[in-house]
Amino acid sequence: MEKVLSPRHWHLLRLECYNFALAVKPTNIYNKNQSNDDFIVQQITWGKFGEWLIAFELDKLGECTEPDMNIYEVDKKSFDADLQLNGVDVHCKTTTTASAKRWGESWCFNVKDPVVKSPEG
Repeated sequence: MEKVLSPRHWHLLRLECYNFALAVKPTNIYNKNQSNDDFIVQQITWGKFGEWLIAFELDKLGECTEPDMNIYEVDKKSFDADLQLNGVDVHCKTTTTASAKRWGESWCFNVKDPVVKSPEG
């Protein structure tokens, strides 16, 4: 995975995430209470862009898979991990600065994760 991206590459990556969002929106089953199409596309775009940002950072720690950019039919979607780092599942959740300012910053952890159960090891 390329480690350093130029501003042009970041722009192209964000554009690719936006195009992904437009393509996946008709199959979206996660925003049932949201009817604003522009907002849904924005959420999907930033979610996928966040996966890429996390993948670039995790790749510094080992071998990280790239985000899945495939479009799946509704019955083919899954809750599988977004990424894998050295074979370990990583689920990504992304928020925007505006959302964080409105609702507060947040972190999500799997309660079954050994680090969560016993942070001291």
